[in-house]
Amino acid sequence: MKIRVLAKEELKISQWSGGETRQVFLSPAHGVYEIGKFDYRLSSATVELKESIFSELTDYHRLIMSLDNEIRLKHESPEGIQELTLPPFQAHAFSGDDQTTSYGQCTDFNLIYKPMYKGSMKALNKAEQETLDTGVTIIYCLADVAIDLKKNKELIKSYQLEKYSSLILEDMTDEYQLEFNSQESFQPIVICSKIQ
Repeated sequence: MKIRVLAKEELKISQWSGGETRQVFLSPAHGVYEIGKFDYRLSSATVELKESIFSELTDYHRLIMSLDNEIRLKHESPEGIQELTLPPFQAHAFSGDDQTTSYGQCTDFNLIYKPMYKGSMKALNKAEQETLDTGVTIIYCLADVAIDLKKNKELIKSYQLEKYSSLILEDMTDEYQLEFNSQESFQPIVICSKIQ
């Protein structure tokens, strides 16, 4: 089992045409965010334009979630056009092959991964528990959060994480649970992403 904390100061920040992107995790570590040069990537971006066209990422799967405002998405593919409204904290899966346009300003959260993997993403509230799986689990904090790692209800270790920092858990061999708490009144407090 490998566990590490990624402080917010360690996040790689870059500019894109519609705002700013924080790269939370990239695998492999020596990879580059270019088609074919990475296996999976987790990031959060500000979308400051009222209309944004997503980069095409052929042969990748994508998950997106708005962290604050409702957005509208339009996917164009050989199968046709799909349009939907995405409320905050709801994950939406789509193909990186699609020509995708978003309408509305927000801060979003993204997981991009090759088809050989299975990805998931969900928002969690205070006092919720998450069971860890094999593969990689990344907890991204939306507030200052206390995280308890437990096994069979026994506390193994506690972590105090700041807003925008992450807890990364890899190579889990036994069944563990995570519990979350925060002084913040808003919900949710973390985004849990898994790659298997």
